[in-house]
This record gives sequence, structure tokens and C-alpha cells, in this order.
Amino acid sequence: MAGLRPARPWASSQPNASARPATPAGRLLTLGGPLSALVLVSGAWATGAPARPRPACPGASEKPGRASARALTTATVCLLNRARRRRGLGPLRVDERLARAATAHAGDMAAHRYLSHSSRGGRDPAQRMLHDGYRCRTRRCSLGENIAWAPGRATPRAMVGAWMASPEHRANILYPGFRAVGAGIAPTRRGPAFYVTDFGG
Repeated sequence: MAGLRPARPWASSQPNASARPATPAGRLLTLGGPLSALVLVSGAWATGAPARPRPACPGASEKPGRASARALTTATVCLLNRARRRRGLGPLRVDERLARAATAHAGDMAAHRYLSHSSRGGRDPAQRMLHDGYRCRTRRCSLGENIAWAPGRATPRAMVGAWMASPEHRANILYPGFRAVGAGIAPTRRGPAFYVTDFGG
């Protein structure tokens, strides 16, 4: 996985403001800052259930630019859910509002060649997700984001593998409080592909 560049993940857990983002005081993981306590209960990591055969994730070995965006994002979500199932966690459902937020941010980073959880206009992930209409279903609103750029247009399998090899990104993928996900992938003409996964509670 040499050359893959996952950025530090972002996550927030805050009272559900529904229509407006709260201040980032409840942030669990912050861009460029130290991790605060995001502890996953040990029971969430594994179950005593016998291993099941792995479901196939079509498109997981395709490169951005050579397969449709829909096929690549579907493969990415499939791989994320496979990682969660292995640890006894429920699957993430695809949410079109999170997918819109992730796709727009991946496209903007690809078009302007930057890698950041904050948009060029200064919106953080929570503001972008809420702007695209996402609303949490629980009283406490947990949101998270993983981003990366991959030279050579890395496949979804390589990118999810890189995230799972990073404790901070893995924590977002395996956070039991997340129920929904949206993925966005944007290749550049002769450079890296930008990956974004937005998570919601």
C-alpha cells in the first residue's frame, strides 16, 4: 500500500441539532490534532460466531477512471461492511445525502488539488453533511469522515486496506454508533484519485 495517502480521519459526536451543526467541542477525532477518547468496547471487535464465507465485492479491484463511479463507491461500501461484519458489527446503509456530500468533496479536492476535511469555503464535514440534508436518527449525532488520495488511482480494495491499517481510520469504520455511509471517488486526469467516506449515526 505504499504511496496511498490517507489523511487523519474526522469524527464528531454531539447533541442532534437536526438543522444546524453544533460547535466542534464534542469532536472525537480531529484533523491535525491528537485523538481524544474514542474507545470501542472489546465485544465490538469480535464475536464467537463461526467464520462465514466472504461475500464478493464486485468492482473492488477496479481503478478509478476505468470503472463507473457507482461501481467503485458500491465496492468501497461493500468492503467497509465486510470489515464491520468480521467484527460482529451491523452493516452501514447507503445514504444518498451522505453520498452527495462525499462525492462533492472528493470532486472539489480533485479539481483543486488539495487534501483536507475542511472545504475551500471553510465548511467542516458536519456542516457539509448537514448542508446536503443529512439528519441523524438518534438524540446524539455522531458523524465521521475518512479521506485519502491515492497515486496511480488505487482500487477500492487498496484504499479500504490502507484505512483499515490505520488505527484512526479503522476506528471510524468500526465505530458502532455509525449506521449510514456515503462514498465519493474522484479521479484526476493524470494523477491521484481522491476518496471520501462520510459516516452518520
